Amino acid sequence: MALMKRTATIAAVTGILAALAGCGGQSDPESSIKARIVVTPSSAMFYDSVSTVISGLPANTRVTVSASADGGSTGTWSSTAQFESDAAGVVSLSQPSVGGSYQGSDAMGLVEALAPSQLTSEYGEFFSPPGTGAFTIRLSAGVNGHVVGTGTMTRERGTVKPVTETPAATGVYGELFLPAHPTGPKPAVLVFGGSEGGIGRTVAEQGEALAAQGYPALVVAYFDEPGLTTGLENVPLEYFVKALNLLAKQPGVDRNHLLVWGTSRGSEAALLLGAHFPNLVHGVIAGVPSAVVWGSYPSRGDAAWTLGGNPVPSAPLRDWNDPDPADAQNAIIPVEQIRGPVFLVCGGQDQVWSSCPYTDAISARLARNHFPYPVTALHYPAAGHFGGDLIPFMPFADEDSPTATLSGSGGTELADEQAEAQSWPRLLAFLAQQ
Repeated sequence: MALMKRTATIAAVTGILAALAGCGGQSDPESSIKARIVVTPSSAMFYDSVSTVISGLPANTRVTVSASADGGSTGTWSSTAQFESDAAGVVSLSQPSVGGSYQGSDAMGLVEALAPSQLTSEYGEFFSPPGTGAFTIRLSAGVNGHVVGTGTMTRERGTVKPVTETPAATGVYGELFLPAHPTGPKPAVLVFGGSEGGIGRTVAEQGEALAAQGYPALVVAYFDEPGLTTGLENVPLEYFVKALNLLAKQPGVDRNHLLVWGTSRGSEAALLLGAHFPNLVHGVIAGVPSAVVWGSYPSRGDAAWTLGGNPVPSAPLRDWNDPDPADAQNAIIPVEQIRGPVFLVCGGQDQVWSSCPYTDAISARLARNHFPYPVTALHYPAAGHFGGDLIPFMPFADEDSPTATLSGSGGTELADEQAEAQSWPRLLAFLAQQ
Protein backbone atom coordinates (compact mmCIF):
# COMPACT_ATOMS: atom_id res chain seq x y z
CA MET A 1 0.00 0.00 0.00
CA ALA A 2 1.28 3.46 -0.88
CA LEU A 3 0.91 4.85 2.64
CA MET A 4 2.84 1.98 4.18
CA LYS A 5 5.64 2.48 1.69
CA ARG A 6 5.65 6.19 2.33
CA THR A 7 5.68 5.96 6.12
CA ALA A 8 8.18 3.11 6.12
CA THR A 9 10.50 5.37 4.14
CA ILE A 10 9.90 8.16 6.66
CA ALA A 11 10.75 5.86 9.54
CA ALA A 12 13.89 4.67 7.78
CA VAL A 13 15.00 8.21 7.03
CA THR A 14 14.34 9.29 10.63
CA GLY A 15 16.35 6.35 11.95
CA ILE A 16 19.26 7.05 9.63
CA LEU A 17 19.30 10.71 10.62
CA ALA A 18 19.32 9.81 14.30
CA ALA A 19 22.12 7.28 13.84
CA LEU A 20 24.25 9.61 11.79
CA ALA A 21 23.72 12.39 14.32
CA GLY A 22 25.50 10.25 16.90
CA CYS A 23 28.48 9.14 14.79
CA GLY A 24 29.39 12.25 12.84
CA GLY A 25 32.97 13.36 13.53
CA GLN A 26 34.63 16.74 13.37
CA SER A 27 35.59 15.97 9.77
CA ASP A 28 31.93 16.22 8.79
CA PRO A 29 31.10 19.84 7.99
CA GLU A 30 27.51 19.27 9.14
CA SER A 31 28.69 18.42 12.67
CA SER A 32 29.39 22.09 13.32
CA ILE A 33 25.92 23.24 12.22
CA LYS A 34 23.69 24.35 15.09
CA ALA A 35 20.32 25.07 13.59
CA ARG A 36 17.55 26.62 15.67
CA ILE A 37 13.89 25.67 15.22
CA VAL A 38 11.46 28.33 16.44
CA VAL A 39 7.70 27.68 16.52
CA THR A 40 5.50 30.75 17.06
CA PRO A 41 3.54 30.47 19.21
CA SER A 42 5.33 27.52 20.77
CA SER A 43 2.04 26.35 22.29
CA ALA A 44 -1.27 26.72 20.45
CA MET A 45 -4.68 25.10 20.25
CA PHE A 46 -4.78 21.94 18.13
CA TYR A 47 -6.91 23.71 15.49
CA ASP A 48 -4.65 26.79 15.19
CA SER A 49 -1.93 27.39 12.62
CA VAL A 50 1.58 28.30 13.78
CA SER A 51 4.71 29.66 12.14
CA THR A 52 7.86 27.51 12.10
CA VAL A 53 11.23 28.99 11.10
CA ILE A 54 14.62 27.23 11.07
CA SER A 55 17.76 29.39 11.16
CA GLY A 56 21.50 28.73 11.37
CA LEU A 57 21.50 26.51 8.28
CA PRO A 58 23.99 26.56 5.40
CA ALA A 59 22.91 28.95 2.65
CA ASN A 60 21.11 27.62 -0.42
CA THR A 61 21.06 24.02 0.82
CA ARG A 62 18.51 21.21 0.70
CA VAL A 63 17.13 20.65 4.21
CA THR A 64 14.97 17.73 5.34
CA VAL A 65 12.52 18.54 8.12
CA SER A 66 10.87 15.65 9.96
CA ALA A 67 7.92 15.59 12.35
CA SER A 68 6.71 12.83 14.66
CA ALA A 69 4.03 12.48 17.33
CA ASP A 70 2.53 9.82 19.57
CA GLY A 71 -0.72 8.58 18.05
CA GLY A 72 -1.70 6.42 21.03
CA SER A 73 -2.97 3.02 19.95
CA THR A 74 -1.93 3.72 16.35
CA GLY A 75 1.73 4.22 17.26
CA THR A 76 4.05 6.96 16.11
CA TRP A 77 2.90 9.22 13.29
CA SER A 78 5.60 10.75 11.06
CA SER A 79 6.07 13.02 8.08
CA THR A 80 8.92 14.70 6.20
CA ALA A 81 9.37 17.65 3.87
CA GLN A 82 12.31 19.07 1.99
CA PHE A 83 13.10 22.75 1.62
CA GLU A 84 15.79 24.95 0.11
CA SER A 85 17.37 27.34 2.60
CA ASP A 86 17.77 30.94 1.49
CA ALA A 87 20.96 33.01 1.26
CA ALA A 88 20.76 33.70 5.00
CA GLY A 89 20.48 30.00 5.86
CA VAL A 90 16.83 30.21 6.84
CA VAL A 91 13.90 27.90 6.07
CA SER A 92 10.26 28.70 6.81
CA LEU A 93 7.73 25.87 6.69
CA SER A 94 5.41 28.25 4.83
CA GLN A 95 7.70 28.10 1.79
CA PRO A 96 7.21 25.37 -0.83
CA SER A 97 8.18 21.82 0.06
CA VAL A 98 10.07 20.26 -2.85
CA GLY A 99 9.90 16.65 -1.65
CA GLY A 100 8.92 14.28 1.13
CA SER A 101 5.37 13.58 2.34
CA TYR A 102 3.91 16.54 0.45
CA GLN A 103 4.92 19.22 -2.01
CA GLY A 104 3.84 22.83 -2.34
CA SER A 105 3.28 25.69 0.09
CA ASP A 106 1.50 24.86 3.35
CA ALA A 107 2.71 26.20 6.71
CA MET A 108 1.04 23.26 8.50
CA GLY A 109 1.80 20.67 5.82
CA LEU A 110 4.05 18.60 8.09
CA VAL A 111 1.24 18.33 10.64
CA GLU A 112 -1.41 17.58 8.03
CA ALA A 113 0.77 14.91 6.40
CA LEU A 114 1.47 12.98 9.63
CA ALA A 115 0.73 9.29 9.11
CA PRO A 116 1.27 6.01 11.01
CA SER A 117 3.75 3.39 9.89
CA GLN A 118 0.88 0.91 9.48
CA LEU A 119 -2.88 1.22 9.11
CA THR A 120 -5.14 -0.81 11.39
CA SER A 121 -8.34 0.05 9.51
CA GLU A 122 -9.12 -0.38 5.82
CA TYR A 123 -11.12 2.87 6.03
CA GLY A 124 -8.15 4.98 7.07
CA GLU A 125 -6.87 6.16 10.42
CA PHE A 126 -7.56 9.26 12.50
CA PHE A 127 -4.78 10.74 14.60
CA SER A 128 -5.79 10.30 18.25
CA PRO A 129 -3.10 11.32 20.71
CA PRO A 130 -3.34 9.68 24.15
CA GLY A 131 -4.93 11.53 27.04
CA THR A 132 -6.99 14.70 26.99
CA GLY A 133 -4.29 17.31 27.58
CA ALA A 134 -1.66 18.84 25.34
CA PHE A 135 0.38 16.70 22.97
CA THR A 136 3.79 17.32 21.44
CA ILE A 137 4.98 17.14 17.84
CA ARG A 138 8.74 16.62 17.65
CA LEU A 139 10.65 18.38 14.87
CA SER A 140 14.13 17.84 13.47
CA ALA A 141 16.13 19.39 10.66
CA GLY A 142 18.67 17.39 8.68
CA VAL A 143 21.40 18.28 6.18
CA ASN A 144 23.15 15.57 4.16
CA GLY A 145 21.96 12.85 6.51
CA HIS A 146 22.92 14.66 9.71
CA VAL A 147 20.45 16.02 12.27
CA VAL A 148 21.48 19.65 12.79
CA GLY A 149 18.64 20.91 14.97
CA THR A 150 15.58 19.81 16.94
CA GLY A 151 12.50 21.46 18.35
CA THR A 152 8.94 20.85 19.47
CA MET A 153 5.45 22.08 18.70
CA THR A 154 2.93 21.91 21.57
CA ARG A 155 -0.71 21.43 20.64
CA GLU A 156 -3.24 22.22 23.36
CA ARG A 157 -6.51 20.28 23.63
CA GLY A 158 -8.32 23.02 25.57
CA THR A 159 -9.82 23.14 29.03
CA VAL A 160 -13.31 21.71 28.89
CA LYS A 161 -15.57 19.70 31.14
CA PRO A 162 -16.91 16.64 29.27
CA VAL A 163 -20.01 15.07 30.82
CA THR A 164 -21.49 11.81 29.47
CA GLU A 165 -25.25 11.66 29.08
CA THR A 166 -27.20 8.40 28.79
CA PRO A 167 -30.72 7.61 27.54
CA ALA A 168 -31.62 6.14 30.92
CA ALA A 169 -30.83 9.41 32.68
CA THR A 170 -31.77 12.06 30.13
CA GLY A 171 -33.21 10.30 27.09
CA VAL A 172 -30.11 11.32 25.14
CA TYR A 173 -26.86 9.50 24.40
CA GLY A 174 -24.15 12.11 24.19
CA GLU A 175 -21.19 13.97 25.59
CA LEU A 176 -21.60 17.47 26.95
CA PHE A 177 -18.63 19.81 26.50
CA LEU A 178 -18.79 22.91 28.70
CA PRO A 179 -16.21 25.72 28.84
CA ALA A 180 -14.18 25.38 32.02
CA HIS A 181 -14.39 29.13 32.55
CA PRO A 182 -17.68 30.41 31.09
CA THR A 183 -17.81 34.13 30.40
CA GLY A 184 -21.59 34.52 30.37
CA PRO A 185 -24.52 33.33 28.29
CA LYS A 186 -23.17 32.20 24.93
CA PRO A 187 -24.66 30.54 21.84
CA ALA A 188 -24.66 26.75 22.22
CA VAL A 189 -24.39 24.06 19.57
CA LEU A 190 -25.91 20.58 19.26
CA VAL A 191 -23.43 18.51 17.23
CA PHE A 192 -23.94 15.19 15.43
CA GLY A 193 -22.22 13.29 12.66
CA GLY A 194 -23.29 11.31 9.63
CA SER A 195 -23.97 7.68 8.81
CA GLU A 196 -21.62 6.47 11.57
CA GLY A 197 -24.39 7.41 14.01
CA GLY A 198 -22.25 7.26 17.13
CA ILE A 199 -19.79 9.63 18.74
CA GLY A 200 -16.62 9.28 16.72
CA ARG A 201 -13.38 11.17 16.90
CA THR A 202 -14.53 13.88 14.49
CA VAL A 203 -17.70 14.98 16.27
CA ALA A 204 -15.98 14.76 19.66
CA GLU A 205 -13.29 17.11 18.36
CA GLN A 206 -15.97 19.47 17.08
CA GLY A 207 -17.58 19.62 20.52
CA GLU A 208 -14.22 19.97 22.23
CA ALA A 209 -13.12 22.77 19.91
CA LEU A 210 -16.38 24.68 20.38
CA ALA A 211 -16.14 24.49 24.18
CA ALA A 212 -12.50 25.60 24.06
CA GLN A 213 -13.75 28.69 22.22
CA GLY A 214 -16.36 29.33 24.91
CA TYR A 215 -19.39 27.76 23.20
CA PRO A 216 -21.20 25.03 25.16
CA ALA A 217 -21.72 21.97 22.96
CA LEU A 218 -23.64 18.73 23.26
CA VAL A 219 -22.41 15.98 20.94
CA VAL A 220 -25.01 13.26 20.43
CA ALA A 221 -25.23 9.83 18.86
CA TYR A 222 -28.53 9.03 17.18
CA PHE A 223 -28.25 5.33 16.45
CA ASP A 224 -26.06 2.29 17.11
CA GLU A 225 -25.48 3.18 20.77
CA PRO A 226 -27.15 1.76 23.89
CA GLY A 227 -30.80 2.73 24.09
CA LEU A 228 -30.94 3.95 20.47
CA THR A 229 -32.12 2.43 17.19
CA THR A 230 -29.91 0.10 15.16
CA GLY A 231 -28.91 1.82 11.94
CA LEU A 232 -30.11 5.09 10.44
CA GLU A 233 -33.74 4.03 10.39
CA ASN A 234 -36.85 5.78 11.74
CA VAL A 235 -34.84 8.15 13.91
CA PRO A 236 -37.31 10.60 15.51
CA LEU A 237 -36.44 14.24 14.98
CA GLU A 238 -37.94 14.73 18.44
CA TYR A 239 -34.86 12.93 19.82
CA PHE A 240 -32.78 15.94 18.79
CA VAL A 241 -35.39 18.27 20.30
CA LYS A 242 -34.91 16.47 23.60
CA ALA A 243 -31.16 17.01 23.24
CA LEU A 244 -31.65 20.71 22.48
CA ASN A 245 -33.79 21.13 25.58
CA LEU A 246 -31.09 19.41 27.64
CA LEU A 247 -28.45 21.71 26.17
CA ALA A 248 -30.58 24.78 26.88
CA LYS A 249 -30.57 23.95 30.61
CA GLN A 250 -26.79 23.97 30.92
CA PRO A 251 -24.95 26.80 32.68
CA GLY A 252 -23.64 29.52 30.40
CA VAL A 253 -26.09 28.76 27.58
CA ASP A 254 -28.06 31.50 25.84
CA ARG A 255 -31.41 29.76 25.30
CA ASN A 256 -32.23 32.22 22.54
CA HIS A 257 -29.23 31.14 20.48
CA LEU A 258 -29.29 27.38 20.03
CA LEU A 259 -27.71 26.05 16.84
CA VAL A 260 -27.48 22.60 15.27
CA TRP A 261 -24.43 21.27 13.43
CA GLY A 262 -24.81 18.16 11.28
CA THR A 263 -22.37 16.64 8.81
CA SER A 264 -23.12 14.40 5.80
CA ARG A 265 -26.32 12.44 6.57
CA GLY A 266 -26.51 14.47 9.76
CA SER A 267 -26.94 17.58 7.60
CA GLU A 268 -30.40 16.30 6.69
CA ALA A 269 -31.37 16.23 10.36
CA ALA A 270 -29.83 19.65 11.00
CA LEU A 271 -31.71 21.30 8.13
CA LEU A 272 -34.95 19.47 8.99
CA LEU A 273 -34.69 20.58 12.62
CA GLY A 274 -34.19 24.18 11.56
CA ALA A 275 -37.16 23.96 9.19
CA HIS A 276 -39.61 22.17 11.52
CA PHE A 277 -38.60 23.63 14.89
CA PRO A 278 -37.87 27.29 14.08
CA ASN A 279 -38.77 28.46 17.59
CA LEU A 280 -36.11 26.20 19.10
CA VAL A 281 -33.34 26.17 16.47
CA HIS A 282 -31.81 29.59 15.83
CA GLY A 283 -29.16 28.65 13.26
CA VAL A 284 -27.96 25.71 11.18
CA ILE A 285 -24.45 24.50 10.33
CA ALA A 286 -24.36 21.81 7.62
CA GLY A 287 -21.12 20.18 6.47
CA VAL A 288 -21.11 18.56 2.99
CA PRO A 289 -24.91 18.71 3.04
CA SER A 290 -27.76 17.25 1.05
CA ALA A 291 -30.70 19.37 -0.07
CA VAL A 292 -32.80 16.20 -0.19
CA VAL A 293 -33.88 13.64 2.41
CA TRP A 294 -32.74 10.06 1.70
CA GLY A 295 -33.90 6.74 3.09
CA SER A 296 -32.61 4.42 5.78
CA TYR A 297 -29.03 3.13 5.97
CA PRO A 298 -27.52 0.54 5.73
CA SER A 299 -30.87 -1.19 5.17
CA ARG A 300 -32.98 0.22 2.36
CA GLY A 301 -36.66 0.90 1.93
CA ASP A 302 -37.52 2.55 5.24
CA ALA A 303 -37.44 6.18 6.34
CA ALA A 304 -34.30 7.59 7.89
CA TRP A 305 -36.21 10.16 9.93
CA THR A 306 -39.65 10.48 11.47
CA LEU A 307 -41.59 13.53 12.62
CA GLY A 308 -44.62 13.22 14.87
CA GLY A 309 -44.45 9.45 14.45
CA ASN A 310 -44.69 9.68 10.66
CA PRO A 311 -41.88 8.99 8.17
CA VAL A 312 -40.24 12.04 6.65
CA PRO A 313 -40.59 11.61 2.85
CA SER A 314 -37.37 10.52 1.15
CA ALA A 315 -36.17 10.30 -2.44
CA PRO A 316 -35.47 6.93 -4.14
CA LEU A 317 -31.86 5.92 -4.67
CA ARG A 318 -32.19 6.37 -8.43
CA ASP A 319 -32.27 10.13 -7.71
CA TRP A 320 -29.00 10.10 -5.75
CA ASN A 321 -27.03 13.30 -6.49
CA ASP A 322 -30.08 15.03 -7.96
CA PRO A 323 -30.79 18.19 -5.93
CA ASP A 324 -34.20 18.59 -7.57
CA PRO A 325 -35.70 15.09 -8.08
CA ALA A 326 -38.82 15.47 -10.22
CA ASP A 327 -40.40 12.33 -8.80
CA ALA A 328 -39.72 13.20 -5.15
CA GLN A 329 -40.35 16.91 -4.68
CA ASN A 330 -41.70 16.24 -1.18
CA ALA A 331 -38.23 14.95 -0.19
CA ILE A 332 -36.62 18.35 -0.81
CA ILE A 333 -35.90 19.96 2.56
CA PRO A 334 -37.97 23.17 3.06
CA VAL A 335 -34.95 25.20 4.17
CA GLU A 336 -36.83 28.48 3.66
CA GLN A 337 -38.69 27.70 6.91
CA ILE A 338 -35.47 28.06 8.93
CA ARG A 339 -35.49 31.11 11.18
CA GLY A 340 -31.82 31.87 11.61
CA PRO A 341 -28.49 32.06 9.76
CA VAL A 342 -27.25 29.11 7.72
CA PHE A 343 -23.62 27.97 7.31
CA LEU A 344 -22.81 25.48 4.51
CA VAL A 345 -19.53 23.85 3.43
CA CYS A 346 -19.03 21.57 0.42
CA GLY A 347 -16.27 19.73 -1.43
CA GLY A 348 -16.03 19.93 -5.20
CA GLN A 349 -14.50 16.43 -5.41
CA ASP A 350 -16.99 14.83 -3.02
CA GLN A 351 -17.55 11.23 -4.16
CA VAL A 352 -20.08 10.30 -1.47
CA TRP A 353 -22.67 12.64 -2.91
CA SER A 354 -22.71 15.93 -4.79
CA SER A 355 -22.41 18.23 -1.79
CA CYS A 356 -21.61 21.33 -3.87
CA PRO A 357 -24.64 21.03 -6.19
CA TYR A 358 -26.71 20.37 -3.06
CA THR A 359 -25.22 23.45 -1.41
CA ASP A 360 -26.04 25.51 -4.49
CA ALA A 361 -29.60 24.17 -4.47
CA ILE A 362 -30.05 25.11 -0.81
CA SER A 363 -28.66 28.59 -1.42
CA ALA A 364 -30.85 29.08 -4.50
CA ARG A 365 -34.00 27.96 -2.67
CA LEU A 366 -33.26 30.37 0.15
CA ALA A 367 -32.68 33.20 -2.32
CA ARG A 368 -35.91 32.46 -4.23
CA ASN A 369 -37.84 32.69 -0.99
CA HIS A 370 -36.16 35.97 0.03
CA PHE A 371 -34.56 34.37 3.08
CA PRO A 372 -33.93 37.23 5.54
CA TYR A 373 -31.01 35.68 7.45
CA PRO A 374 -27.31 35.50 6.55
CA VAL A 375 -26.22 32.54 4.43
CA THR A 376 -22.58 31.44 4.26
CA ALA A 377 -21.83 28.88 1.53
CA LEU A 378 -18.19 27.81 1.28
CA HIS A 379 -17.04 25.85 -1.78
CA TYR A 380 -13.69 24.03 -1.86
CA PRO A 381 -13.17 22.69 -5.40
CA ALA A 382 -10.31 20.30 -4.52
CA ALA A 383 -11.83 18.92 -1.31
CA GLY A 384 -13.82 15.73 -0.86
CA HIS A 385 -16.39 14.58 1.66
CA PHE A 386 -14.05 14.84 4.65
CA GLY A 387 -13.49 18.52 3.89
CA GLY A 388 -16.81 19.15 5.61
CA ASP A 389 -15.51 18.24 9.08
CA LEU A 390 -14.30 21.85 9.62
CA ILE A 391 -11.77 21.16 12.41
CA PRO A 392 -8.22 21.45 11.00
CA PHE A 393 -4.82 19.99 11.84
CA MET A 394 -5.84 16.65 13.34
CA PRO A 395 -4.54 14.38 10.56
CA PHE A 396 -6.30 11.56 8.78
CA ALA A 397 -4.32 8.88 6.92
CA ASP A 398 -5.64 6.77 4.07
CA GLU A 399 -3.93 3.97 2.15
CA ASP A 400 -2.61 6.46 -0.38
CA SER A 401 -0.26 9.41 -0.11
CA PRO A 402 -1.70 12.68 1.28
CA THR A 403 -1.89 14.07 -2.25
CA ALA A 404 -3.67 11.05 -3.78
CA THR A 405 -7.44 10.86 -4.10
CA LEU A 406 -9.11 9.30 -1.06
CA SER A 407 -10.98 6.19 -2.11
CA GLY A 408 -14.71 6.49 -1.60
CA SER A 409 -14.79 10.06 -0.30
CA GLY A 410 -12.95 12.03 -2.99
CA GLY A 411 -10.45 14.85 -2.60
CA THR A 412 -7.08 14.31 -0.96
CA GLU A 413 -5.95 14.37 2.66
CA LEU A 414 -4.19 17.69 2.14
CA ALA A 415 -7.04 19.28 0.19
CA ASP A 416 -9.55 18.26 2.84
CA GLU A 417 -7.36 19.54 5.67
CA GLN A 418 -6.70 22.81 3.87
CA ALA A 419 -10.46 23.25 3.42
CA GLU A 420 -10.92 22.67 7.15
CA ALA A 421 -8.18 25.19 7.95
CA GLN A 422 -10.01 27.83 5.93
CA SER A 423 -13.51 26.92 7.15
CA TRP A 424 -12.79 26.91 10.89
CA PRO A 425 -12.09 30.67 11.30
CA ARG A 426 -15.10 31.41 9.12
CA LEU A 427 -17.24 29.26 11.41
CA LEU A 428 -15.92 31.08 14.48
CA ALA A 429 -16.77 34.40 12.86
CA PHE A 430 -20.25 33.05 12.09
CA LEU A 431 -20.76 32.03 15.73
CA ALA A 432 -19.45 35.36 17.01
CA GLN A 433 -22.26 37.11 15.13
CA GLN A 434 -25.01 35.11 16.85
